[in-house]
Amino acid sequence: MDIEKLIIKLKRSRLPISLAEFNKAAQHFGYSIDHIRGSHHVFRNWTGRKFVVPVHNNKIKAVYARIFIEEQE
Repeated sequence: MDIEKLIIKLKRSRLPISLAEFNKAAQHFGYSIDHIRGSHHVFRNWTGRKFVVPVHNNKIKAVYARIFIEEQE
């Protein structure tokens, strides 16, 4: 899936997002998984800024994806 289409999907979706899709979008914005503690995945970019999302069954609630995308724009 094209990254622009994926970002639009993440902005509009009300259904849970797969961890793989979120990870692809996070990498586009310069974030990578720093560490995992329990169900919380911590993404960090090169400046040290972090974003934490809870992951259950390899899914992320759509609200976390929307918040992440909004913070990047």
